[in-house]
Amino acid sequence: GIDVEPVRAVPDAQRIAHRVFGEDALRTLDLSRPETFLTSWTAFEARQKCFGHGVFNQRITPDMCEITHFEPMENWLACVAWPSIAQPLVIRYLQTPELS
Repeated sequence: GIDVEPVRAVPDAQRIAHRVFGEDALRTLDLSRPETFLTSWTAFEARQKCFGHGVFNQRITPDMCEITHFEPMENWLACVAWPSIAQPLVIRYLQTPELS
C-alpha cells in the first residue's frame, strides 16, 4: 500500500489523530507541525491499503507491515507499506527533467 500527501496544515489534525491513532499518539505527536501529523498519517494509510482496508476498517498494526517513508518531490510526503513476510523492498528514484 502507498499513500502520498502534500505538506499542508491539517485543520482537524487533533480530532483525526485522536480518532485514528488514539490517546498514546496525542501524547507523542507534535501536532503543531503538519509534517509530524502527515508522516504518521501516510504510514497509517499505507498500512491500511497494504491489506485492502479502508481508514475505518480493522486497524493494521505496525508489526504486520514494513514501511518506508520517502519524499517523492519537494513539499510532499509518502509512505509505502508491505506485509512483514514479504521480501525486502527496493525503491529506485527516477529523476525526470523539469518541464518549462
